[in-house]
Amino acid sequence: MDVTIPTSAGGMPGYLSRPRGAGGWPGVVVLHDGFGIDAAVRAQADWLAGAGYLALSPTWSFGDGRRRAC
Repeated sequence: MDVTIPTSAGGMPGYLSRPRGAGGWPGVVVLHDGFGIDAAVRAQADWLAGAGYLALSPTWSFGDGRRRAC
């Protein structure tokens, strides 16, 4: 699902995929390439969620072009 991650520079868009069942899952960060979060990144996060991991893919650049998350 699309999410907004609160940061000091504003809300960072991202994609979150959760496993089924009760929480308490290990988590992973899914990094995207220079093209941002696309279908392949979403599919990778969904695959990891199917394997039991909470998978988050944050958009590393966002905002007005001057603000960068990393």
